[in-house]
Amino acid sequence: MSQDDIRQQRLQTLSENYGRFQHCFRCNEPFVSPEVYVAIRELSDVIFNEAWDYRNSERRDDFKAYWDKAVENAKAINTHTDTICNAIRIRIGLIGSLQQSTEK
Repeated sequence: MSQDDIRQQRLQTLSENYGRFQHCFRCNEPFVSPEVYVAIRELSDVIFNEAWDYRNSERRDDFKAYWDKAVENAKAINTHTDTICNAIRIRIGLIGSLQQSTEK
C-alpha cells in the first residue's frame, strides 16, 4: 500500500466516524447540558481542524510546522476530552443532589 493509499484510507475512516459522531451529537443536543454541549463542540472543532491539517499536510512545504500543530492538537483533544468528562461528572453530581433533595 502506498503512502497516498494509507492517507486516503485514514481520511475515509475518519470521515465515516466523524460523520457518525456529528449525527449523534446533533440529534442528542436537547438532552445534553449546555456545559457538556459546549465542551463537545469545542472538541469537535479541534478534531475537524486536525483532520483538515492532516489532509493538506502533503501540500505544505514545512512538514515540521504541520507536525508541531498535530502535537498541539493531540494535547488539545486530550484536554477537551478531560473537560467533557468533568462536565458530565458535575452534571451527574447535580442530578444526584436534586434526586436526594426530592426524596427527603
